[in-house]
Amino acid sequence: METVYSLKGWVKAIIDNENAEVLYQLEENGVGNLGKETLVEMAKAQFKFWKEFCQLLDTDNWIAVHVCVYANSILPNGLLCRKEYEYAYRDFVKIEPHRKNIYL
Repeated sequence: METVYSLKGWVKAIIDNENAEVLYQLEENGVGNLGKETLVEMAKAQFKFWKEFCQLLDTDNWIAVHVCVYANSILPNGLLCRKEYEYAYRDFVKIEPHRKNIYL
């Protein structure tokens, strides 16, 4: 069985227990390196979208856009849990406040 990836990150160990087949069926598109690459690409696309969206906002406040893909670990019973302080991908941007001149 290959390493299984989830939408909350990826599992760095190989799953080999009764939960493996269920996870494999549920996350068909999230298995192996393709699963990790797909997940990171999705996160990058979401980050880009929200960064560009927030840059268009008319605001007097600072805006922070943050994306984080956490690495996961496998518990002895086969369930996934988040590894503390380990990430597959993360990015952050601060957007300065700005006002558009709407009286042109």
